[in-house]
Amino acid sequence: MKWGKYLILFILLLFFTNISAQNSAGVYKQIGFRDYCYDSNIKTARIFKTGNEISDPIITLRSNETLTLMFDDLANESRRFFYSIIHCDADWNDDRLMMTDYMSGFPETQINEFNYSSNTRTSYNNISLTIPNKDVRLKISGNYIIKIFDAETRELLLQKGFSFVEPLTRITANMRNSPLNNQRCMQQIDFSVSHPTLQVNDAFMELKVRIEQNSARIPGMDNPLPAFTQPGLTEYTRSDKNLFPGNNEFRAFDIRNNSFTGMGVNSIRVEQGTYRILLNEDKIRTTRYMANKDNNGKYVIGANLTNYPNIEADYAEVFFTLLTIMPFVDGRVFLMGEFTDWNIDSRYELIYDPELSQYETTQSLKQGYYNYRYVILKNDGEIVSEPIDGCFADTENNYNIYIYYRSYADRYDRLVGFDRINTYSTIR
Repeated sequence: MKWGKYLILFILLLFFTNISAQNSAGVYKQIGFRDYCYDSNIKTARIFKTGNEISDPIITLRSNETLTLMFDDLANESRRFFYSIIHCDADWNDDRLMMTDYMSGFPETQINEFNYSSNTRTSYNNISLTIPNKDVRLKISGNYIIKIFDAETRELLLQKGFSFVEPLTRITANMRNSPLNNQRCMQQIDFSVSHPTLQVNDAFMELKVRIEQNSARIPGMDNPLPAFTQPGLTEYTRSDKNLFPGNNEFRAFDIRNNSFTGMGVNSIRVEQGTYRILLNEDKIRTTRYMANKDNNGKYVIGANLTNYPNIEADYAEVFFTLLTIMPFVDGRVFLMGEFTDWNIDSRYELIYDPELSQYETTQSLKQGYYNYRYVILKNDGEIVSEPIDGCFADTENNYNIYIYYRSYADRYDRLVGFDRINTYSTIR
């Protein structure tokens, strides 16, 4: 009986510690915990396939491909960083594998590649890391999270997710407008998965599907069930499933040049040694589809007249405004895009000013070209953008399809298939 009481107390302690950590992080997440920055001095954290800054962080297992992790440290003193890597299940939860099961190397490794900023008003240290490297080799496919720690305080500063795929399946996919009543808004992703070399006895239990729209995971849109299965083939073609809101094209601004105003920029000035950039006022656009070309939420670091933007691009305080006569009474407004890690995060919340009839926020951003949108976190937890940007089936979007496999004998989710489709290049 005594041990039973201690066990209950221990479980309760773990539960409330987890809740407290989520609240202190200030992030509202409903699926997994993949990317997050815990330190206000860490900025512009990105992970991508080496050589392509707007790519998603996924490479082929046992190939020559590598990933690059890069971030800036704006702390006044130089800091040393260590990293560790954990393997995750299809939902981005730690699957508790032994380190030796998924990687060779050390449990923690120091990051040694860094460069100081040059010719910038804001000083920073640019840190980069290549994965895999001579110290760390990854053995199995699936999802991974890399954690960055302060070498002195052992404090967790940053974490980023990435994936290794073993291509054992072939995905055939296309997008079409929904045949249901909401066909003006919704996009349906139909696809089939060919898996002749996998022993799939029960596709409903052994296969798991994750679909991302423009690299963002949408709550409630994960793991559609098969509509048809036969040996070597599984189809996902349900007309009432695989549905995504088309939304609208992303908004954009260009702050690569601090000498004159670029796209989406109203004014640039210097105050107290820092660039202050006022963007053009944004408006509600629910009535029409905006057919502009975008990067589907991605951003690219860049600065004019330099070949080394990672260390010569400067930081600026960027002021966003969204005009609306009345505030939204059923939720709160947030910025969303790759630069927010696709999180609904309190650091990117806009506050309503009743005197100016606008939502507003200021963000510290590095020079570059940015995509973004506004979303509403409703009081019931739903995340929507339609009341601000509308919703249109004609919107150009990317869809990433991940196929995970775990047989009854496996201890982890293998990533056995990945494909990306673009709505403009598929049969509509």
